[in-house]
Amino acid sequence: MESQNQMDQLTVKSTGIETKFRADQAVLKAARFAAQKHAGQRRKGTAVGPYILIAALLHDTIEDTEVTQNELAQAFGPDVVNLVTELTDDKSLPKAERKRLQIVRAPELSLGHRVIKLADRISNLREFLSARLPI
Repeated sequence: MESQNQMDQLTVKSTGIETKFRADQAVLKAARFAAQKHAGQRRKGTAVGPYILIAALLHDTIEDTEVTQNELAQAFGPDVVNLVTELTDDKSLPKAERKRLQIVRAPELSLGHRVIKLADRISNLREFLSARLPI
């Protein structure tokens, strides 16, 4: 992982985030910045929101990488790994079957799953549209 200084160096010489560094680096930098600025503050209410946000960041890791459920559980705890697992498709199935199962299982899914899935769909749609339309 790049150090804070290395990450900051990527942002020094140009004007827009898209020209400074990869989008994932921008998100990580923003998360680190927000965490530093909010250090010591506590939100009222439950911890469900942070679990959903963490799971959203990790939602494709099991599906798309070599990360295991056990590795995520050790790093982020059972609530996060349960959400990530719930969001993980079985890549051994054909794409049409995976999509069919998503529809069939939708009514049974947790609120966290629904929130993350909706955000992912919106993100994918924006990316799709921006590649085709001058925005």
